[in-house]
Amino acid sequence: MPKQYFLIFLLFLSLTAKSQTASFTYQSSDGLFCSPVAIKFSQTATGNPSGFVWTFGNGQGSTAPNPSIIYTTAGTYTVKLIAVYNTLAVETSQTIVVNAGITVSLSANRNYICVPGSINFTASSTGNISTYEWDFGDGTPITNTTTPTTSHNFSVIGSYTVKVKVTDVSGCKATGTFDVVYKNPPVATTVLPVEGCIPAIVNFSATPDIPAGTTVTNYTWNFGDGSPVVNTTSSNVSNTYTAVGSYIPTLSFTTSEGCSNNYTFGAIAYGTPP
Repeated sequence: MPKQYFLIFLLFLSLTAKSQTASFTYQSSDGLFCSPVAIKFSQTATGNPSGFVWTFGNGQGSTAPNPSIIYTTAGTYTVKLIAVYNTLAVETSQTIVVNAGITVSLSANRNYICVPGSINFTASSTGNISTYEWDFGDGTPITNTTTPTTSHNFSVIGSYTVKVKVTDVSGCKATGTFDVVYKNPPVATTVLPVEGCIPAIVNFSATPDIPAGTTVTNYTWNFGDGSPVVNTTSSNVSNTYTAVGSYIPTLSFTTSEGCSNNYTFGAIAYGTPP
């Protein structure tokens, strides 16, 4: 090969090598950069590099072409990429910002109602929150507020998981939940003895499960033997059965906020002494 052509060939190789550039893109799975966050880096270097050397500014490194790195702490990081060619190494860098992740917890003034009524909710969160998105779980429309408190009226018996999604000024999000129930108040009962000889003195007791801050204002006891119905504020009563037979007592009660429920005891039976 003539000398001049050889020199031109070397010059071409040198210019080609020097024209290579290193670059990269990065993205998180949700498009946000809130710690902790996994960031996917993708090299976009020109030509065909034979190797890559990454440093991510958080003490981690990689030699993969498209690594994924988890940033656990908020901060500003300088990410460097060196693209290695056969006769050249080209470096580039970019600065990325990882925002502080936020947390939120949800509380309420009560978690149980037995008549239609309102429950007041409070969201406690970290970060500079810009919006609160409320989903009350009962099919009513989602509402948005700029304050951490709200009230909602539940009118249909059921169990509900209330959710609040908060968003801070940097776009970071967090979700908190709180379970509430609207139900007729159940009651636990005892009756002793359930069988025996007449005259039988039988003791009844009732323990209703009612919302906090309320009381039972009236118990109505029907002993099933034709004796007068007893209305009382006491949850413990007794009745003397004097006739042979099988009986099915019933109980109803009402609370201070208007809740009520009925209960039917299992059959009890008494006979004559042997």
